[in-house]
Amino acid sequence: MLIGILSDTHNEADRAQRAVALLRDHGAEVLIHCGDISEPEMIPVVTILPSYFTFGNHDADMTPHLERAIAACHAVSLGLG
Repeated sequence: MLIGILSDTHNEADRAQRAVALLRDHGAEVLIHCGDISEPEMIPVVTILPSYFTFGNHDADMTPHLERAIAACHAVSLGLG
């Protein structure tokens, strides 16, 4: 299984979407996002693959909202990294 790893998307939706598409096109079957998502609106952008999330320092104030968005997209939250 190939795993795509992404971090520090910081609300850069277009860039994150292109990155995940590139990972998928190169065979990634799962995405691990290593933190600094920043806003819950980013979650649906990157969950075109089965996804696992951990949170970074820019996510601390948004953690409950991110948790809800992750659950709504049937992804997995691994909590604060």
